Amino acid sequence: LASAGLVTAITVSRETFPNRLLYGVVWDRFRVLLLEEARSSPEVKNGTTREKAEYLLHELLKGKEKVVGGTVIAPFACGTTKVFFRSGSLELLESDRSELYSAKAAIIQRMARGVLARNK
Repeated sequence: LASAGLVTAITVSRETFPNRLLYGVVWDRFRVLLLEEARSSPEVKNGTTREKAEYLLHELLKGKEKVVGGTVIAPFACGTTKVFFRSGSLELLESDRSELYSAKAAIIQRMARGVLARNK
């Protein structure tokens, strides 16, 4: 594996940012995860898409930083037009989003079944 360069590729992939999304995509996909109080904050109401996305990620990924060699490594980095995610950060957000949508879908199903049962 070492001679094929696979070990080096995996090492580089872990140290860099394998996933990236535009600020608008980050805001559109993950804003549902913000609490209502956070959604009504001035940073969110009056900010640009970039500011909103940065605020959202700081809130959602708070406490997910890693300390390596005395330096704190953030789970994401903000570029000019995109957010760059470290390995595992985007997957964490996607799984939280999926769990939220599953819970909301169960509520809708429960209500629909109740209506159908009452109409029989």
